[in-house]
Amino acid sequence: MATVLIVDDLPINRDLMRTLLTHHGHRVLEAGDGVEALDRITDEIPDLVVTDVMMPRMDGYQLVRELRARPETAGVPVIFATSNYLDHEAAPLALGYGVRHVVTKTDEPGKLLEVVDAELGGDRTREPIPIDEGVTREHLRIVNTKLVEKVRETQRSEQQFRLMAESAPVGILLVDAEGKAVNVNTRLTTILGRPADQLTGLAWQNAIGLDGDRELAEVLAGRQDGLTRTKWPIDPPGGGWLDISLRNAYDEQGLMVQCVGVVDDITEKIRAEERQRELDHRLRVAERLESLGQLAAGVAHDFNNVLTSILGHASIAQETTEAAAERGTVDPAVAESLRKSLDGVIRAGTRATRLISQLLAFGRPDIAEPEPVDVNEFLDEIETLLEPLLSSMIKIVKDRDADLWQIFVDGGQLGQIVLNLAVNSRDAMPTGGTIVLRTRNHVVDTDTGPLAPGRYVQLSIADSGHGIPADVLEHALDPFFTTKPVGQGTGLGLATVYNIVRRYGGELVISSIVGEGTTIDVYLPAVAG
Repeated sequence: MATVLIVDDLPINRDLMRTLLTHHGHRVLEAGDGVEALDRITDEIPDLVVTDVMMPRMDGYQLVRELRARPETAGVPVIFATSNYLDHEAAPLALGYGVRHVVTKTDEPGKLLEVVDAELGGDRTREPIPIDEGVTREHLRIVNTKLVEKVRETQRSEQQFRLMAESAPVGILLVDAEGKAVNVNTRLTTILGRPADQLTGLAWQNAIGLDGDRELAEVLAGRQDGLTRTKWPIDPPGGGWLDISLRNAYDEQGLMVQCVGVVDDITEKIRAEERQRELDHRLRVAERLESLGQLAAGVAHDFNNVLTSILGHASIAQETTEAAAERGTVDPAVAESLRKSLDGVIRAGTRATRLISQLLAFGRPDIAEPEPVDVNEFLDEIETLLEPLLSSMIKIVKDRDADLWQIFVDGGQLGQIVLNLAVNSRDAMPTGGTIVLRTRNHVVDTDTGPLAPGRYVQLSIADSGHGIPADVLEHALDPFFTTKPVGQGTGLGLATVYNIVRRYGGELVISSIVGEGTTIDVYLPAVAG
């Protein structure tokens, strides 16, 4: 059994050679470079040295020179194992340093064992081979060439990495073991709205909002492989959302040396999804309104015939009772009781008639008699109808666009829109407040929202009432949905308005803040030209 010293700066290479040699009965010593190898030899002189050529601190050639300079190690055979030199480069240099065998790390494992057996066979007490100084000068020339090649290769690698990082559609950062960003790409500075010098060091954690994050601390301590944050909110003023992924990189010993971060701005994606959900919701509401409208129209038509008959018979009965009381054929007390009962029937029938009118307006499949309408002039005319409906404690404020475009609409239906929305605002302000009637021209250029591109007239009714909670606002356009006590509301007001607006190709948008008030914006297409 021979003692073999393996010298290589990469643990994985030492592990492979140690496995091969111990399997074939040799005893193995290890060193990470030439300096460490000389320390090991001080304690024990091996029978053979297998060394890498390119190593930090002291390479293989310098190690051989040191071995040959010491009498006790001058005759120890050496094998070069290299991955940086070609055969025609390494062999002449090796002979000049008294090394007879060179293997490359890409050779088959059997080649190393064959060379080891050749060096260990026969007489081990060899005379040292003197070093050829001419070969040393050639070695220096080749080493210099190799260094230049390595520098150029490193520069190319760095340039390729920088090109890749700068052309990436996502933000990239490199973080050291202390959690400091040592490199960031341009895309990350764009996403976070800060220059690179405000993201390096620990500043990146604050910019992304991860400062003090426990999971990040575990990652940087090497106790966790990575961190993922989906839909991570960005602090104002910009706002938005990020996708964040951090992954650790480890060295040969399994120690975390760096952390690679990828940051993607998904703000537009999230907003597009929200817009799509809103559009889908509005489509479902529109489809439900259309089907309910057809049902309501049919029911209202039949019920209206029955109601007309009831009211007619009640009126006849009331007249007959009054006539009989005048003739004295009916007791006055009985006649008065009948009149009160019949009055109740007629009042209930009248309320039912108004409900039928709402149902017919809600479910009417056609648009009545549309014509060009100036909304400003229309609002001036309808204010006389609003005054009796509103409390004296409610103030109407006018905010009109003087150059307002015209819309093509049925005047009766436009009045129904304004009256319904004004009544809703009144009910939201039982102790008084302000209603703002606002008109604006509105142009839509992109097909990203609920409105198709085109010109619209915006009619807004804003109140200073108690506002609408989010859970109620979600159902505000549903037919027959109301928060009023039983008998005080039908739940068809907003649904009817929304149905009318949609039939004209418009849109209705509700925005509300609890405690501050509600604004309802109605968008109706402007007359072409």
